Amino acid sequence: MADFGLSAHALKKRAPDDWVESITATVTNVTMNSSNRFVVTLHTGQVWSQSETDSWPVLKPGDTVTIKRAAVGSFMLTGPRAVSWRVRRVR
Repeated sequence: MADFGLSAHALKKRAPDDWVESITATVTNVTMNSSNRFVVTLHTGQVWSQSETDSWPVLKPGDTVTIKRAAVGSFMLTGPRAVSWRVRRVR
């Protein structure tokens, strides 16, 4: 689970059994970055940033989110109100 969201290059080094389709985690922090995109920190220590600047998330610390693999190596974060955003892993 700690490697979920890493680049395809990094994942090629891993065994196929370690492939994860989605993760569910608790939000510990939500901020905006200098590009006006939200950044979400999860209880796992992972940090994810919004890929598009179309909307501010309705997320707050304590919310449970799910991040799933999407098309062409992208990822979708779904919040507790069934709203989804395209995200990329920062850390």
